[in-house]
Amino acid sequence: MAVRTDLLALSLATPLFLGALAPCASGGGIDAFQRWFEHYQRGRVDLYQQVEAGCLSAPEAAGDSCGVRYFRTEGLVQLEELLAGAVACDPVPDRERRRCVRQQPWLVRRLAAEALARVDGTEAREWLRSAPLRDESARDGLARRAAAARALGAMRDTESLERIAALLQDEEALLRAVAARSLADLGDPAALGPLERALKDPEPGVRLEALLAVDRLAGTEAGAEARGRLLALAVQALADRAWTVRLAACEILHAHPDAATIPELVLALAREAPGQPGSRRRVRSALRSGLAALTGEDFPSFRPEDWARWWEAQPDGFRLSETLQEVAPEQGARFFGIPLEADVVLFLLDISGSMNQPVGGDPDGPTRLFTALRETRRCVDALEKGTRFNILLFNERVLPFRPAPIEKTEESLEAVCSFLEGVQADGGTDLSGALGFGLGLEDPELAARVRGEEIDTIVLLSDGVPSRGAVLIPDEIASQVSEANRGQRIAIHTVAAGGAASAFLARLAGANYGQAQVMRN
Repeated sequence: MAVRTDLLALSLATPLFLGALAPCASGGGIDAFQRWFEHYQRGRVDLYQQVEAGCLSAPEAAGDSCGVRYFRTEGLVQLEELLAGAVACDPVPDRERRRCVRQQPWLVRRLAAEALARVDGTEAREWLRSAPLRDESARDGLARRAAAARALGAMRDTESLERIAALLQDEEALLRAVAARSLADLGDPAALGPLERALKDPEPGVRLEALLAVDRLAGTEAGAEARGRLLALAVQALADRAWTVRLAACEILHAHPDAATIPELVLALAREAPGQPGSRRRVRSALRSGLAALTGEDFPSFRPEDWARWWEAQPDGFRLSETLQEVAPEQGARFFGIPLEADVVLFLLDISGSMNQPVGGDPDGPTRLFTALRETRRCVDALEKGTRFNILLFNERVLPFRPAPIEKTEESLEAVCSFLEGVQADGGTDLSGALGFGLGLEDPELAARVRGEEIDTIVLLSDGVPSRGAVLIPDEIASQVSEANRGQRIAIHTVAAGGAASAFLARLAGANYGQAQVMRN
């Protein structure tokens, strides 16, 4: 899931960052560093390691013989030497850099963020405003403007507010979304006006970032005006064309209880009723949960008329519930106990060699693979009518069930059984590749077809920490997944088929709107 253009952030910061540290930088200082980046941007430097054998977990956790061997490229060695002096000047050693520098190419992106954070100061801000923030070059201007906007936001440089707000008119949707996030970082109430206008942007991702930015702004000391507008903007967003924006609006109204929003939530639930154009199960479920929390009542999400009749019978001056109403998931398909309230779901199933081990270590019990495939067949059979799905088997490669998601039918269930029949477990575990494919980052054109444009749920089942792929450190995979999923709002549910993966998969689900479970017979 590595993104080459992210490295531009570090080259952007280089003139000031290394200028301040030039006396202790090795390998020729600024000139050598810039030459390295020129070679990198021309595709002449390869940082990617190759894993020869083994996995990255401790032997006692995985129950296997582990040991990772990396092939370091000369380019990585050079970069390490160039940065060694700069890190040595920092009074607080970067322990993670020292531990992982020989393992992962994503190190450079992390160092980019650290470098930009260190260049704070009047001179740095003026330079960022005057050069990178206005970089219109066709080759890498977009990346430089985005990096500068993020840096100025992190610096809380309110003098840059107008220039960052101007990026909301840029033709690149990615930059408009970055600008919305950066405006929230500034914590200045003057950002509210531009953010409200951004809520009418044609791109859903920009509208989502603008709504989230207003919510963040309302939580700052300077956010009194934003707090006054937040609920009205969230209510308007309940009717947005994009389900991701509607879902975020539900979450905001749930987090900011107000009796005045109850009728609006009831109306929104009617718009999300089954059969209504563009309605989504996840939004419907979120509306039900929000109403239950506000009112202390509970009616089925697919019967909005019940909520409407109840609300009409309430007296004026209705008071919010003082106790949190716990709502049980509605009837539907479950995967190892996890309810799947989804319209388009992608199953990511690990078929690496360790899936041949028995569940729970019982030598007479079924294997992890057998249990996973059995539950997948059962879950597909239980999917609600109209639900679309696809299955992606992965080890060091990915193997899709169908070129695109298909609707659950008797015929599709038979096809699933045939597809899963005779599947063998072998090879390593490329979790970063599988998740990157599921999020549309790996091979984007093919992934867009296999997972579908309207995907809202991923179910990931694996039994181990990553042993293959571009990124092997679980925390870094989790960080990249959360960032890539920020605008997509995909619910990522996880099932750990082995103890080594449990903690990581639980964190992954918790950070991505999902639930975590452990495989049992």
